[in-house]
Formats: sequence, C-alpha cells, structure tokens
Amino acid sequence: MPEANLPLGPSEFRFRALSRWDNEGGAGAQFKKKGPKIMALPHAKPGESVDLNPLGEALKDARTQAIIKTDSFEAIRLVLQAGTEIPSHKVPGEITLHCLEGCVSLGLTGSVINLRAGEWLYLNGGEPHSVKAEEDSSLLLTIILKT
Repeated sequence: MPEANLPLGPSEFRFRALSRWDNEGGAGAQFKKKGPKIMALPHAKPGESVDLNPLGEALKDARTQAIIKTDSFEAIRLVLQAGTEIPSHKVPGEITLHCLEGCVSLGLTGSVINLRAGEWLYLNGGEPHSVKAEEDSSLLLTIILKT
C-alpha cells in the first residue's frame, strides 16, 4: 500500500486526511459511497466529561467526531465501518489509539497488529501506519501535536 505524507499540523488536521482519501478514491467502500462520516460538534470544554462508552447498535450510524483540539493535542472518536481502510500515512506527532469497540488491524512497518475493544496502542510521531476496520469499530485517537 503506498504511503501518503499527510499535512497534519495543528491548524490543518480537521479531518483533512479522511476527506482526502474519499476524494482520491483510496479508502474503503464506506468512504467511496458516502464520504467520510464526520460530525462537527462543539468541542469539549475544560472540566467537561465526555461519554466514550461503546455505542452498541448505534455504531452502524455513528460518525467520527472531534472531541477537543488545542495547540498541543487533539482527541477524536474515530468511527470506522467494517472493511473501511485508511491507507498508510504518517502523523508528525505521537499518537495513541484506544479501541473502544470492535476490532481494527494496524499496518505498521513490517507487522500487522490487531487492536480489539479495551486495547491501547502508542506510536511514535512520523511512524507509517494504516488502519483497517475488521468489524464496525470506534477508537479514541489522541494526537500530540508539535508546537
């Protein structure tokens, strides 16, 4: 799978990557047919709790949503339908992925790791990776942005 160098700086992230995959035809069927499922909601405020419980039956109609974005980090609930693939790319800052429900395969340099509900993964900034939803899934994605 070709690697994409995506411009994911603090002022550019806003799901540009997901939109790009849809426009370039490189994503799974979910992105090709319906475009990225992204929901623009107000960000969480300091001290405000956010419900990250599994969505259960509502997962099939859920959309990816930004939870918070600051100059130093961004948190996103990433929702992927089964079979959806995000091609190999690099993010400048360190990232964590916490699988809230479902199962995804992460393509790393030289290996593939399955991340299941309740499992967490850390990646160094600039590390190439791809994500494929093995089943309907939601993940908490945290990106430490370089300032």
